[in-house]
Amino acid sequence: SAPFFYAMEKSKAVVKLPDQTIALLNRTLPKPGPPKKVLEEDNFIESLDKIIQRDFYPDIPKLKAQTEYLEAAETHDWDRLRAISERYATSRPTPGPQTPATFSDTPKATPLGKKGS
Repeated sequence: SAPFFYAMEKSKAVVKLPDQTIALLNRTLPKPGPPKKVLEEDNFIESLDKIIQRDFYPDIPKLKAQTEYLEAAETHDWDRLRAISERYATSRPTPGPQTPATFSDTPKATPLGKKGS
C-alpha cells in the first residue's frame, strides 16, 4: 500500500512506510492558487450559454439582428428601422478620384508597324 503521511511542514514530510519505519522525505508542496470563485447556478448557466454561443454558434447575433430588422420592416415601424440601421451602420470611406496621379505614368503609344525609338 502507499505510504501514509502523518504530518507536513513546508517542504518536508514525515511518512510511515509499509514496514512500520518512519522516514523524512523532502517534497515540494504545490503553491496555493488564487481563491476559486463559486458562481450561483443561474450565473453559471448564463455564462455557459454565452461561451457555447460564442464558440459553436457565432452567427446568432447577426441572425437576431436580421430578424429584428425584417420584423420592423413587416410592421412598417420606421422609427425602429432607423434605430436598427444606425446601430449596425458601418462607416465606409468615400472613394477618391480614379485618375492617375500624374500623366507621365502612362506608357507611350507607338503606331503599329513602327518600332519604338
